[in-house]
Amino acid sequence: MTSTDQQALHLALELARSPALARAIRDRPLPSGVLTLIRIAAGSHKPLSDATRLTGEDAEAVKAAAELFLQQNLLQANGNHYRTLGVSATASRETLAEHVRWLMKWLHPDRDRAAWDSAFSQRVLDAWHELKDPERRARYDRSLSATSVAPMARRPRQQRRWLKSRLRRVAITGKSGDRIRRSQVLIALLVFTAGTTIVLLSDEIIPPLIVRFFRIGHD
Repeated sequence: MTSTDQQALHLALELARSPALARAIRDRPLPSGVLTLIRIAAGSHKPLSDATRLTGEDAEAVKAAAELFLQQNLLQANGNHYRTLGVSATASRETLAEHVRWLMKWLHPDRDRAAWDSAFSQRVLDAWHELKDPERRARYDRSLSATSVAPMARRPRQQRRWLKSRLRRVAITGKSGDRIRRSQVLIALLVFTAGTTIVLLSDEIIPPLIVRFFRIGHD
């Protein structure tokens, strides 16, 4: 795993430790190494093994942190197609295809996944449909309005400084904080999925990551 790939990994672990970072991370461009997180979420052994060795975290914690990061930073309903696929707007078709392939390995509905993941997989397919064809992609690019990074002005000054310092530490050092506990990831998942869970309760959909952590047991 290259030092570039490590940026997304450490940021994912930092997000699991500190849920308050979520909006600040979403307001910024995706970090380098998102494909590594996608491969980890999809169950690829090599990047997961590298990540556990690099961070000292256990495999379940790393995989859950990767999935949490992807759910919150790629698959939000208001994200554009490029962000959904975890790529920049200048990504080649080959890069788009590789990201789609690994995302679908993670989310594919034929893997007996919950409807929660099936909804995410449809967003990936919609993004791929729009971007794989040069003409459709050109039209889509023209339709994207130029938006500036949303400021954090509404947050208290002390909190803004804290958020920026946490993000800066990961960006500069490539390292996150102390070791993560499974309970921390569970709390983050509960916080992030609460709104969506309420919307989906009529369909009796339970976020699969939460179920998975209850099956794992306590720390």
